[in-house]
Amino acid sequence: APGPFHNRGKAARWLHQARWALVYLWSQGLINRRTGTVRDGLTRRCRVVGGPLTYTEGEVADAYVQMGAALHDKSYFAYARRFLDYTMWAASGMSRGHVLQEYCESRPARCHGLRQFDVSSFKGIFVQAAADYDLATDSELYRPWLETQAAAILGRAVSDGARHTSCANPHSCEFGLYWSRYVAPGSAPVPVSLASQTSALQALTAALAG
Repeated sequence: APGPFHNRGKAARWLHQARWALVYLWSQGLINRRTGTVRDGLTRRCRVVGGPLTYTEGEVADAYVQMGAALHDKSYFAYARRFLDYTMWAASGMSRGHVLQEYCESRPARCHGLRQFDVSSFKGIFVQAAADYDLATDSELYRPWLETQAAAILGRAVSDGARHTSCANPHSCEFGLYWSRYVAPGSAPVPVSLASQTSALQALTAALAG
């Protein structure tokens, strides 16, 4: 069976479904493989809406990574890079000083009003896609970027719940949403949550794994 699959029958069905899903997203205008951009969804009248969001970029990039690994087809990795590189590009609105951010973080409300638990988990999904790319291609293309994210988190996103700190005591460590700039815990529009903690830990683990 191709790639990581051990059951040929199931592998064929899974790969067929995965191909169909990617073709559907492309045919509906939800993803643009040339520019590396992703829209968030469709209205009832099938009009594309929403985006950019780091998690949709990460989901699509990782889908191409996994297809490339399963089929041993480098063309999928090339598509994955377009989505990863676009998000890391400052002009996308999702990168500030080479550090990942949600597009809404650059706006005055800094993501206030969104589904806060959801948005706090988004960056971890994208970071995982970058780490998966390096693993699948046996490269270190995104390792410097992953290390930059880890350094930013430890320098800006960590607190003891009340003040900015180096977090010497692991029992009081909290990781917030904002990696690209320091936002005081007491005034952060999006508070610390399990989701923001998980995203930060995904990035820290990815930086160590290389």
